[in-house]
Amino acid sequence: MPWTVRVVDYNGKPVGDDVVCDFDVVPVADEMFPLLGSIDEYDDTRFNRLQLQRFLKEWEQVRERAASLGKGDQWQQIKHLVSTVDEEPLRYLVFIGD
Repeated sequence: MPWTVRVVDYNGKPVGDDVVCDFDVVPVADEMFPLLGSIDEYDDTRFNRLQLQRFLKEWEQVRERAASLGKGDQWQQIKHLVSTVDEEPLRYLVFIGD
């Protein structure tokens, strides 16, 4: 099962549309990616604004991986979601596990 990725406000209310992200795009449990590697496949993982600065650096590093898997659109959609977190205070990016 893939993750559902969404931006939520401080009450957990979704902001905008969800994006589906397949497990093979993210290097789960990879110590070279401290944030991406800690996304839980079976539970929710939430990132705040400060964490998303580092998240974006790691996300850029998996761009080619996503493209080679034919998942470049997923990669780009999630990058766009990250940009919407900064539009308002108290927003979070959430990977919703199975």
